[in-house]
Amino acid sequence: MKIYENDKGNITIEWDIMIRQMYDFIGLYDHDTQVMNDYMGYWNVGGYQGNGIKDTGIVCDRNCDYYLKYWRVVEINSPTQSSRTTTTTTTTTTTTTTKPLLSIFNSPSNYKVIEIATLKGNPSIGISGEPGQPLIVKWSNFSCSSPNNFIGIHSSTNSLPHNHNRYLDWCYANKFNGEFKSKLINRGLPYYAVLWGKVKSNQKFIPLSISPKLGPSQKRLSIIEAYNTNEDHGPLSNSINLNIRWNNHHYFHIHDYVFLSINKNIQIENNNNNNNNNNNNNNNNNNNNNNNNNNNNNNNNNNNNNNNNNNNNNNNNNNNNNNNNNNNNNNNSNEKKLNDIQIENKALSYLAGESFLIKNYANGVCETSYQLKGLDESEDFVANYCSYSYEEKKFTLIEQRMFKEYSNWMSIHWKKIKNKMVRELVIPGSHDATTYGINSSSKRSPDYKSPNFTPDLIISKWSKTQSATIYKQLLFGVRYFDLRVAPYPVTGELWTIHNMFSVPISEVLDDIERFMKNGPKREILILHWNHLDYLSNEQHIRLQTMIKQKLSPFMAPRSLGNDVTVEQLELTPIINVYDDGFRPKEPQTKNDTIGFEPLFWYFHQSLRSSYETKEYHSSKTVIQFLEREITKNHSTFWVLQCILTVNSQLNLNNIVKIAKDSLFNWNNSEIHTFLNFLDRLERNQAKCNIIMTDFCTFMDVTQYAIRRNIS
Repeated sequence: MKIYENDKGNITIEWDIMIRQMYDFIGLYDHDTQVMNDYMGYWNVGGYQGNGIKDTGIVCDRNCDYYLKYWRVVEINSPTQSSRTTTTTTTTTTTTTTKPLLSIFNSPSNYKVIEIATLKGNPSIGISGEPGQPLIVKWSNFSCSSPNNFIGIHSSTNSLPHNHNRYLDWCYANKFNGEFKSKLINRGLPYYAVLWGKVKSNQKFIPLSISPKLGPSQKRLSIIEAYNTNEDHGPLSNSINLNIRWNNHHYFHIHDYVFLSINKNIQIENNNNNNNNNNNNNNNNNNNNNNNNNNNNNNNNNNNNNNNNNNNNNNNNNNNNNNNNNNNNNNNSNEKKLNDIQIENKALSYLAGESFLIKNYANGVCETSYQLKGLDESEDFVANYCSYSYEEKKFTLIEQRMFKEYSNWMSIHWKKIKNKMVRELVIPGSHDATTYGINSSSKRSPDYKSPNFTPDLIISKWSKTQSATIYKQLLFGVRYFDLRVAPYPVTGELWTIHNMFSVPISEVLDDIERFMKNGPKREILILHWNHLDYLSNEQHIRLQTMIKQKLSPFMAPRSLGNDVTVEQLELTPIINVYDDGFRPKEPQTKNDTIGFEPLFWYFHQSLRSSYETKEYHSSKTVIQFLEREITKNHSTFWVLQCILTVNSQLNLNNIVKIAKDSLFNWNNSEIHTFLNFLDRLERNQAKCNIIMTDFCTFMDVTQYAIRRNIS
């Protein structure tokens, strides 16, 4: 048999008239089926006297697959009249009858398919649209598409679209010249476009073509450190406020939410019940359950909790809904609507009785009330992002982020990074790493260059670039530290500085020693000692001695050179780059204080950290500067300074900004600008080494570094 499209655009069929038998017929189908009577047209070829060619008159939809099946009678028993024929080549007997054709068709079991011919369609469909822009669908063969077919835009998280009624938007497949601009805005969800075809026999819709998935926009979920901008505090404790940040915070489903948990085995349960549903939850400790229950009748939920009752129940009730909550401790609820479905959320975070609806956090950050005391905590804390899927009609866990992956990231991924040179790694860095101790009571340091009449309160809020101690920064995965030192007035004690004195250098070294002794064993650190212009030769020796007393077992010799690999630093993972101002080829060079100290690396030989003050007063000019820096060839460790510097020139605009704003607020408003820049580097596979930022526990570069290093 043959099946093809003729010049008129109709379907033509051909068959061999020499093999026909009585009651043979041909059926044309617009879907692959085993049901004989599901044809869209049939022809009795047993009694056909023509040439075996037939124009069916059915318009060929090039998006559809057609199946031509030749059916033949297998066996019909007749008590009244039969004929028996026997051949010389077989002992098989065949019985035929003279029953009317209609009665035979009513008994499909009497038939079998002896030949199949197919006419394959060539449908194609695609969906596009940048986040925040309308979704656009394009498809082929619109001019010959059946008027019953339609295009549906679907959102499905875990599976391909399978229900034609669950579209978000739609149009007829024979309209719009094959291009449909939807009113839907790309909200960062996973989208599909589907060409649905209507089966003529049973009037059901089947997917003729499904587009590749568009999205979802990655949330880049991360656990970050909170920072109270209204608090003028001194040195912070090492307790970590566990908070959650997500990127692409402008694009989300209105019912998306985040929460914090203490393990990664989160289950989002969705139960559909047509009868009475009674849920009794008796929890003595922490129960991690997230339930979405759809109830059509009475729903009674009794929650009896002795300690922390941490359950998240999303209940959809069409009739009576009675919720009795008996809690001895914390039990919080938050209600929201999804069309005609009522959803109740209880203690979504499990830990603090909190859930966070994305739509309520314009900057993509929410603060939990839970704290981590230190690295020795036995639990691992996980940030979780849940999104609603229209197709599955349920909430789905789409992204998780474990906190301890930060503190151990090099150790965890050691096998994948060990053969890389350190200058090829992407490393999170901290700018003016020790300024967490600066407050309005801090003394001004010798590197302060702005007008003397500026109040200390204003100086402090523009000099403080970090809110976390060095130990906390290490827990967040930071591995490069910008360290500046000067002698404290009167006492001569060595302190860290940035316009103001911050903390004693002994505190910084204690934090690093604690991490190296008690933490993971394969974490490489680069300590960049710089801005040491205010130290005498004796103070240089004192600083170097303090560093060696605390860290010498971990310090790498500079003889390893700039091409040192990660694996070569396994036993001595700390590189100390020491900038004492010595430049052998410059006429006014400082004294060489580390010539006989093999555990310190020369700055001018081993590290490049470019910075131009005039380029750093806006994120736009900073990124332009960094893009030029990336194009250069680097044979040393090298730093991209993703930071901002306030313009201190005395004009009205600068004075107003300095008085009203702060470095934290300014930096926070530009975080996504810098993260988008880094994402662009990743897409273009542009090389980078050390990425240095302000408030590094608030701007998650560690996750970015992990992704770049293991890809």
